Amino acid sequence: MRRREFITLIGSAAALPLLRVPVARAQEPGRIYRLGILTGASRQAPRMVAFFDELKVFGFIDTQNLKIVLAGFDLREDQFGEVAATLAKARPDVVFCVSDDATRAAQQSAHTVAIVALSADLIAAGLVRSLADPGGNITGVSILANDLNGKRLEILMEVVPGARRIAALADPKVTQPAELQALQNAGRVRGVELVIFTAGTPKRSRQR
Repeated sequence: MRRREFITLIGSAAALPLLRVPVARAQEPGRIYRLGILTGASRQAPRMVAFFDELKVFGFIDTQNLKIVLAGFDLREDQFGEVAATLAKARPDVVFCVSDDATRAAQQSAHTVAIVALSADLIAAGLVRSLADPGGNITGVSILANDLNGKRLEILMEVVPGARRIAALADPKVTQPAELQALQNAGRVRGVELVIFTAGTPKRSRQR
C-alpha cells in the first residue's frame, strides 16, 4: 500500500460509523506504518476504540504492522502545540487529529506531513479552503459542513428512492439553526420535505 492509500484509510476509519468508505486493503509485506495522534480523548475512549477496531478490519494492527509514533492521548488544548512539534520530528506517515485545535497545532509544526482531521466543519474552522480542493497538507472528515447536506440527502434518497418526507432529529445544543435551515433547503431542491425534531434530553422533543 502506498502512503497516499494509507492516508485515505485513516480518513475512512475516522469517518466510521458515519459512513463506510471503500479503500484499498493491501499492505506492503514487512512494512510498519507510522501513525501520529493528537486528541484530548483517552486511548480507551469509545471513539478511539472504534477507530482502532476499524483499522484492524483493514488489516492494520497496533504493535504489529502499525506503530503509534507518539501517543498523543488525553491532551489539554495547551499541550497540543508542544506535542505536535515533537511529533513532527518523529516523521510519521500520517497525523490523525481529533479537534480543530489539534489540527491547527499539527499544521503549524508538521508542514510536510499528511494530516487527517476530524472536524465539525473544516471550512468554517479555516483549516481548508474547500472540500473539493483543500490545499496544503490537510484532509479529513467534515462532519457538519453545510456543503455536504445535499450529498447526504442524495445518499439517503438512493437508499429510499420513494421518500418524499423525511424526519431529522437534532440536538439544539450541538446543531445550529443555520445548519438545520441549510438541510431543509437542500431537501426542497430535491423535492423532499424535511421535518426537523429537536431534543435536548432523551425524554422530550419538539417539531420545527
